[in-house]
Amino acid sequence: MNHIYLDYASTTPIDPRVIRAMEPYYGMQKNLFGNPNAIHFFGQQAQTALDTARQSIAHYIGGTADGVVCTASATEANNLVLRGAVKKFKATSGGTVLPHIILSAIEHDSIYETARDMEREGLVRISLIPVTSDGVVDVTALEKMVDAATVIVSVLWANNETGALQPLEAIGRLVRAQQEKNGTMFPFFHTDAAQAFGYMPVDTMNGLIHAITLSSHKIYGPKGVGVLYVQHLRERIAPILTGGGQEYGVRSGTQNVAAIMGAVRACELAISVRNKESIRITALSKQLEDGIRAIVPEARVWAADALRVPHIINVCLPHYPGMDVALDMRGVAVSSGAACAARHIKPSRVLEVMGASPEEIACSIRMSIGMYTRKKDISQALECMATLVHA
Repeated sequence: MNHIYLDYASTTPIDPRVIRAMEPYYGMQKNLFGNPNAIHFFGQQAQTALDTARQSIAHYIGGTADGVVCTASATEANNLVLRGAVKKFKATSGGTVLPHIILSAIEHDSIYETARDMEREGLVRISLIPVTSDGVVDVTALEKMVDAATVIVSVLWANNETGALQPLEAIGRLVRAQQEKNGTMFPFFHTDAAQAFGYMPVDTMNGLIHAITLSSHKIYGPKGVGVLYVQHLRERIAPILTGGGQEYGVRSGTQNVAAIMGAVRACELAISVRNKESIRITALSKQLEDGIRAIVPEARVWAADALRVPHIINVCLPHYPGMDVALDMRGVAVSSGAACAARHIKPSRVLEVMGASPEEIACSIRMSIGMYTRKKDISQALECMATLVHA
């Protein structure tokens, strides 16, 4: 059988239309190859393109262009929002209070490990919001955690391992109430929307969400591009990379204009097909889930009762540990968890806090569907799984 890719939540192939949008910024044919920070004609041409890109991204998420920061990855964006917010808070509060960070217990490692690293360095104290067995944060628990020293609350839009959507509006209202109580711009609410943008409208919810992270390669754009949007950017974020003062002074370094323009084109294309693709992929996900249950009747889909993005399925196959490796050896690419951590042999932290046992975690695989997935791919993957189960 042909190789089948069921790991679109990790990364996606770049869309050929995106590549075409990037080409003018690599060569000399349109004078767009310049350093956007240079004052000569070539630099200004590139700067104009960058300004246009920033405006487009701001428009897509209901923000303003002066809050859009282009980074080299979503991981960098998440480091910037956490570290930069704490640094700014210390500068504005006089450094007498230990900054407090709140994040969900199911955050992506680029948030979770960054917060833990800062905690180990004595820079912050952190609180983890517990989740239900369906992987949805407990807003009541969060309400008891927020205090005058809270700098930022970070809860991802859709979990990267289960696809579970989080109650962002309720969280945003809670954070806004604490802001009003403090009389400052802190705390503010950040969400990593990397897994959600391709499948549903992602925006600031009329200002309830103050900061958003996006990832180019999750929506068929080039790898190595992330975006951080922060409302009132320079009042909430201090730089963690210093140098030439690019990106409104909060992220120094020459911008990769070609890749940024590719990311913008990927956003545009994702939005144009979002509704249609969500319907199609929802049907494929149902085909996959129903097929798995037919093969392994005792199979358990994690976050089955939660609202989820349509493309991610995480399922426990009792008594079949190592199914990810077995499928891969037969040409079906799936994952045992977050791809960023897949090469590290450790149990899924997300499933662990959802109450899964070590045995259940060992028997769980994550599958994710994308733009190039067809019904025949699902059928062939299910045939392969059935062969392994009934061997």
